[in-house]
Amino acid sequence: MKKLAFFFVLIVALLITAPVLAENWQNEGYQREPALKGDVYEIYTPEELAWVAKEVNSGNTFSGKTVKLMDDIDLSGREWTPVGGWDGTKFDIEKYFSGTFDGNNKTIYNLQIGTSENPNNTYKYVGLFGYLYEGKIKDLSVKNVNIYMLKILIVTQGEFVGTQVHIVLKTAM
Repeated sequence: MKKLAFFFVLIVALLITAPVLAENWQNEGYQREPALKGDVYEIYTPEELAWVAKEVNSGNTFSGKTVKLMDDIDLSGREWTPVGGWDGTKFDIEKYFSGTFDGNNKTIYNLQIGTSENPNNTYKYVGLFGYLYEGKIKDLSVKNVNIYMLKILIVTQGEFVGTQVHIVLKTAM
């Protein structure tokens, strides 16, 4: 009986300490709608930032709206889906961000797309944002970015934006 109890405790300990595969912020349950004050969405958490990505990739362009970081954001532990250029199954040029993203002199840390073992072969444009059209990004820092690509020659990547049309980009240093 003691051996069985020891074996059970050992199995539980291994399960608790085993590395967890990185899930995607777009998986169900990892997003939360942020507060909207006037025309400004205030972003305090990674879940709220993931909600913005999900909304844009569902067709909400945020035109006339501002998304404002209110705190530094740590995206550790899950892979990031770029904001725009993706409809959930394939590249979609009709899914883009055209609002204002105010970084409020905050930093987004640990953005990861793909892994060394499983590089991205899904998104065409990669970065925090996949596709901006007449959008504006200001006062934002992004640090510790890891983008692993399978087909690096046919995609566009950047820490901030994969591709953009008629945008203003002003970053914090």
